[in-house]
Amino acid sequence: MLVLINILQLISALVLIFLVAIQTTKREAGISGAIGGKITTPFKLKPGYEEWLDKLTMWAAIIFFALSIVVATIYMRMK
Repeated sequence: MLVLINILQLISALVLIFLVAIQTTKREAGISGAIGGKITTPFKLKPGYEEWLDKLTMWAAIIFFALSIVVATIYMRMK
């Protein structure tokens, strides 16, 4: 069971990283604009997909966070 939860956490982490990486930037200010200039993404999305992608990223983060709490709780009880 613990191995399954760890695998699910790893998959959710990879999905979250992928989702964050393909999102376009909302603004070009800040440290990313100062160091690297304009950031572009190779993925061109249709209108309306950005909101869907934002919601999907939010749910992926919630799932990752919940799995992290479960894994931490299991490891604390094992000690």
